[in-house]
Amino acid sequence: MDTVNWRSLLPQHRMLQELVRLNDEVAATTGCPDPFDAIGLMLDDKPYRYDKTPKNAIPFATTGGDSCHYSLLALDDHAPDAYPIVLTVHGAARGQEPLQPHRR
Repeated sequence: MDTVNWRSLLPQHRMLQELVRLNDEVAATTGCPDPFDAIGLMLDDKPYRYDKTPKNAIPFATTGGDSCHYSLLALDDHAPDAYPIVLTVHGAARGQEPLQPHRR
């Protein structure tokens, strides 16, 4: 998957819109640019891919340590608003193979 800037998906992903709105509101109220740093959620505008980032993931935030990061998981049969949010834990990732949702 080509590098996609996650902000380009904001108009199509309501949960991400709400996260950005809340982040901006708390940042404006507290004066802290990364208000959720203490809980390991820092929005990141830099397009980056770690070696363990799945090929179909669109990273949008970091935990601030050990290359762990949050991404939207782009699935062919889903609209962007339905892309799940996943956390890639560096030590637990198997490689760059595309992830698929577990179906029961």
